[in-house]
Amino acid sequence: MKTTLWLALLVAAAPGCGDDTASGADGGIDLAMSLDLGPAGGPVSGAQDDHCAGTDDMGITQPTSQAVCKPDLAGSPQDGGDSGPTFGDTMFNSSGNDDDCKYFVSWTSTPIRRGVPVTFTVVAKNNPDGSAVTGAMIRAEVFLDAMTSAQSSGSVGAESPTGTYTISGVIFQKPGMWTVRFHLFEDCLDFDPASPHGHAAFYVNVP
Repeated sequence: MKTTLWLALLVAAAPGCGDDTASGADGGIDLAMSLDLGPAGGPVSGAQDDHCAGTDDMGITQPTSQAVCKPDLAGSPQDGGDSGPTFGDTMFNSSGNDDDCKYFVSWTSTPIRRGVPVTFTVVAKNNPDGSAVTGAMIRAEVFLDAMTSAQSSGSVGAESPTGTYTISGVIFQKPGMWTVRFHLFEDCLDFDPASPHGHAAFYVNVP
């Protein structure tokens, strides 16, 4: 009986042969311990954008109206209307006003690494009252330079809760300082200043 107990304890204490993979508390493989993914990227720090700063405390704001989302052809470029969207400067940090001062946009993400799908969570608020922007169907335009777009810019953002959009499946295939431009109400034409169409771009570092 004593010999049998001693052998059982010896077997339990012996290390496994040829297996140096870390295991979790439940006996499964702990991939976080067995893989060194290195540091994650994220927003690029810099001066906070102030292109919507005005001469008073309220700043510059541009109200929007769904009534001019899809104007008739009288406002088209061939008839002397606006030539379409123009983009402002790409912003540092993870929040700022859109190019036309219609919305305040902020974002967070899952860890940003090359070749690993990233999920962005984007919150959009109306200027100046801070109310949630609903129905914007936010899309991400993701590029490193004029010749390099992301392997995947993800799907159009699902909205939940109101004013919060999740864009999943963005894949950066190279290291560098990328630009992620969020488009709001992209189905609306951008000929009228009050069009809900908006866009805000941010620098994102990919190690």
